[in-house]
Amino acid sequence: MDEDVLTTLKLLIIGESGVGKSSLLLRFTEDTFDPEQSATIVSSEITP
Repeated sequence: MDEDVLTTLKLLIIGESGVGKSSLLLRFTEDTFDPEQSATIVSSEITP
């Protein structure tokens, strides 16, 4: 099994606002953490 394998993973992160879902995702995907990261916009807040 010397062949390179590309694996796709779809992940749904659900939780209350302000608990760190985006920080968790960035830590998992890019191995970084930014304590100064601003809040992300929730789609339910963009309703007209």
